[in-house]
Amino acid sequence: MPQKKPKKPKHHQQHKPKKKKKPKHHGPQGKPDPDKARRKRGKKPQKPFHLKRRPPRSGSIPRACRRLIGEAKLLDCWLKQNPDIANAIVWQPAPGLFDTSTVAWPAWTPAMKTELREAWMDARAWHANGMSHFGGPALPDPLPNQDPLPEGAQFRTLIDASQAWRLYLASVAHSLAAEIEAWVPWSLRGMGSEELEHLLAGVKMFVRDDEGGYELRGHDAMEWCLPSHPTYTYAFLVQNDLVRNTTRATIGRVLEWCRANLTHFIGGMSAQNAENHWQYRGVPPARRIIEGTPLLNPANPGNVPAPSHWTAGCIGTSGFLRSLLRAVNVPVLLRWRFGHTLPHFATAGRYLSHGDDPYTAFAKADYPGEKLLIDEATFDSWFPWDPDATEDEMEANNALSGIHIGRRVYDLAVWHFSDALLNYYCQDKAAGASHASGQLFGLFDSHGITLAQLEATHFWERLEAEAQARGVC
Repeated sequence: MPQKKPKKPKHHQQHKPKKKKKPKHHGPQGKPDPDKARRKRGKKPQKPFHLKRRPPRSGSIPRACRRLIGEAKLLDCWLKQNPDIANAIVWQPAPGLFDTSTVAWPAWTPAMKTELREAWMDARAWHANGMSHFGGPALPDPLPNQDPLPEGAQFRTLIDASQAWRLYLASVAHSLAAEIEAWVPWSLRGMGSEELEHLLAGVKMFVRDDEGGYELRGHDAMEWCLPSHPTYTYAFLVQNDLVRNTTRATIGRVLEWCRANLTHFIGGMSAQNAENHWQYRGVPPARRIIEGTPLLNPANPGNVPAPSHWTAGCIGTSGFLRSLLRAVNVPVLLRWRFGHTLPHFATAGRYLSHGDDPYTAFAKADYPGEKLLIDEATFDSWFPWDPDATEDEMEANNALSGIHIGRRVYDLAVWHFSDALLNYYCQDKAAGASHASGQLFGLFDSHGITLAQLEATHFWERLEAEAQARGVC
């Protein structure tokens, strides 16, 4: 048998004598010092840690309703479990301007609830079928205007009562399907009453008039765009890659599409001018804006130019954004300052400084559309509003608002140069104008940006370098 190797002898280690620990918090005789606080044993005190509460996400089915998944009755159960949303679904069935009574979903008749349930199932089936072959009732797009609108009359759209009801049902059913089936990441749950109302209440889209139809624009005159069927609008957003994982990012992508495509209309808001631009005698239809229409000249009907994506200025663009984003449950409210319209993206806490911002000449530069948005603090400081203000205070507030209409575009233009901005620079350079006397500075000055602020950023030096790089002047 092999012999085991002998173990190596252990070397004796020299151990240094341990130092005696000095008693802590002790006085000269080794006794505790009463003037010094003694450290408590145990874990160190931790700073308070607050988890950031995540906003609700779509696709949540209450436990009480899960046995109904796949059935039409799931909608009724889900709405009963979410009363804030159910009470925001409001329709005005009574005829006449003097009877403005409305009915929320809990008080709808069984027939009305059945129709909403069927519209919801149609929306779900359409989406499950790859967003094709919609099986619900067909509606013309745009809906015909029942008001002939004489020459010179302003935009107005009067919709047949049955068609208005069908379009409203389709819109609400689509919103509820997007929520329950999780077509978008964010949720209706947790939205405020105002936001839910603008997404789901029929009176925010149509108002019953004494002629028996429904006038577009609703009680708050915010529908300045004739909505398309939500299947068309939603498919457009998805197929053009405009839906993102947050409402703010989605709004930014939609603004980028507007910047690349929309063109401000020409002339006033008359019925004839609407017909010339959108071939529709009434409020501009969303579908015609998306697909583009030629600007017709009645004096020369043979000349049909290439189509453009015409938009009816700041109020028309704000209405278009409202109509478009409703299909992905993003409410858009309209704010008015100094005679202009400013979209308020309530659930994102953001605004535009002007409805025209996305497609103005200086905005056609290389930056994400989300940068056009301003926060609430900036909006309040630029556009102060106090209903109880005195006449002098109101005048001062209006003057301040007037300076800041479209201001955000100019803030961005300081650092992001569009072709139009460089063209102004080249004109000033050719004319030998100084910084202060040039037309370019005049544009910034009119929006509250001073000469000193521009020069501090080396604005004109950077413009010269960019002009040289692009070979423009």
